[in-house]
Amino acid sequence: MDDYPEISSAFDIYADDSTQKDIKGRRWIIDSSSPIIKKEIEELFKTIKLEENYWTIIRNTCKFGDCFTEIVVDENNPMLGIRRLKVLNPNYVYRVENEYGYLTAFLQEIPKTTDSNSFTVVSANKTNYISLDKNQIVHFRLNTSDPKFDPYGKSIAASVTQTFKSLKMMEDA
Repeated sequence: MDDYPEISSAFDIYADDSTQKDIKGRRWIIDSSSPIIKKEIEELFKTIKLEENYWTIIRNTCKFGDCFTEIVVDENNPMLGIRRLKVLNPNYVYRVENEYGYLTAFLQEIPKTTDSNSFTVVSANKTNYISLDKNQIVHFRLNTSDPKFDPYGKSIAASVTQTFKSLKMMEDA
């Protein structure tokens, strides 16, 4: 659906509106009585380049209903803390929850082969997963009371998906 300019523009508008600065030129306000905490959070946001990445995070959350970002730490020097965020494809990340609905881990599916011309999966081995710790991933989602989408988010375009598919079929015919 994102290939249609009207729908793509709608996702862009949501992301643009959600990432505007306030009248003082701030994108976010860190509310803490401790100046040390404020300084550390500001440094973290600079390190992970949140200013550059959060528009994409917001847009993907609107588009898919979910956005999974991996917290990347330098393995050679973990004392440096979080170094960056890596946005993951939500089509290949799955939540693992226990019988009570509590998050225990994430699984990332690794496609077996891809078509280098179209970047689409040709065949996937459903048993090839990487297990990720629940604290390694930040899961942004648009929550809904609709159990059809639980435990994932609901895209803002979810209500028009069926109509879009019908339109696409008519165009192809």
